[in-house]
Amino acid sequence: MVARRISIAVLLLCVLSLLLPAGEPVKPPDGAGEREIDSKKVDAAVKKAVAFIRKHQEKDGSWKFPGVSEDRYPMGVTAFAAFALIKGGVKRNDPAVIRALTYISKQQFKKVYSISVCILLLEALYTPPPPKDKKKLEKYIILGQANIAAQAWRQYAPQSHKKLLKEAAGWLVSKQEPKKKLWRYPEVYTDEPCPEDASNAQYAMLALAVARRLGYRDIPDKLYFKVIDWFLENQEKDGPEIPYFPVPGADKSIRELLKHAAKIRKALKKKKKNQTAEEIIEQAEPLYRTNETFPMKARGWGYSAPGVLPEIGFDTVSGSMTASGICCLMIAKEALGGKLRGKKAEAVDQAMRDGFAWLRKNWTVSRNPCKPRYEYYYLYSVERACQLTLTQHIAEHDWYGEGAKHLLAIQNADGSWNKTQHLSALTNTCFGILFLKRATTPVLNVPSVTFTGDYLKKKQDKKKKNKK
Repeated sequence: MVARRISIAVLLLCVLSLLLPAGEPVKPPDGAGEREIDSKKVDAAVKKAVAFIRKHQEKDGSWKFPGVSEDRYPMGVTAFAAFALIKGGVKRNDPAVIRALTYISKQQFKKVYSISVCILLLEALYTPPPPKDKKKLEKYIILGQANIAAQAWRQYAPQSHKKLLKEAAGWLVSKQEPKKKLWRYPEVYTDEPCPEDASNAQYAMLALAVARRLGYRDIPDKLYFKVIDWFLENQEKDGPEIPYFPVPGADKSIRELLKHAAKIRKALKKKKKNQTAEEIIEQAEPLYRTNETFPMKARGWGYSAPGVLPEIGFDTVSGSMTASGICCLMIAKEALGGKLRGKKAEAVDQAMRDGFAWLRKNWTVSRNPCKPRYEYYYLYSVERACQLTLTQHIAEHDWYGEGAKHLLAIQNADGSWNKTQHLSALTNTCFGILFLKRATTPVLNVPSVTFTGDYLKKKQDKKKKNKK
């Protein structure tokens, strides 16, 4: 077991990491979601949620909610709360962040969830927010958030944090099951080790995507191929057909997507004085669409492989785990690039499309489909799947607009979202912030603009004007 201490050195402001995905469905939504979202209400909700998280920090810098499952993960819960605070706009030198880092620095590497979230936190600490100055903001958009995060890390992260990232990422790589394909809990369950699962895998893959973006290169290709094999083998074998809708991350190769991004970047550099970056990006959205249509069948994933602990529902297909499968496959596809080819590449793309088809068939924002718990985790998983694959709509559903509207409607007066069967109000409130802020950094360096705040307001005003 490796023990490490996290230094509290140079910290920057966090990013409002919000990607404007491209690629609309065949029949775009009528505006019932996004258009009804008041950006001021979103900001107010996040501010209240941040206050709730602050209020429940312990004197030692940690967050603890006894009696719920995450109480076994004090390091991970503390890192997750700090990550949500930063994504919610809290400054790098805020006492709550400093106390959290002090607590985390005393913990050991033990669990996949905890170490994965610590890596996500490290990147957030060193990613600057979009500048307020218009000209600087346009340069920020042209450069792309993924590049900005990597450059800021190289420039500002101290060697102690770079060393920590290297060791944490190496630890995650070493914890992939050698005789299997994913990651698992370290505990023993029913006299046997816990099975490998799609949830641990999602966090590990998200963290390794961050580590890779920040310069860590010691991730073997076989790690990604093993992950791909598990998700291809354990997805439902068949399902009902769903009318095609675009999933850019699945419909196009990584090379094609980056080529389109380069075209947008070129157009941004040559834009006229009377043009805005938002307008150019909106006009370029068709670049991410394809003239082809693909068959789609609703096929999802469960927490574990089929037949593993069915008596407690481990293999039950659900919304959160289906979104997790999409995330893992997209991260693997981007990391392997041209090394993923032929029938396996086609199978990966089809698996992602069919995962989205499952989400479409079972669509809801008020609960975790087919699983009576983890509804806030489900929403955040949907956000990650859509951000990573550049998917703006799930068929006719504006996933962000509908999800944000739901979260705003059910937020408690104290800024929290309710405790659920296995998760505390703290963790669910973190999920709420991360969804509303579209907090997932894209794996593809695509020029993007802020989706909420001023940009969302401009879209609302433009739609109202066009409606008149």
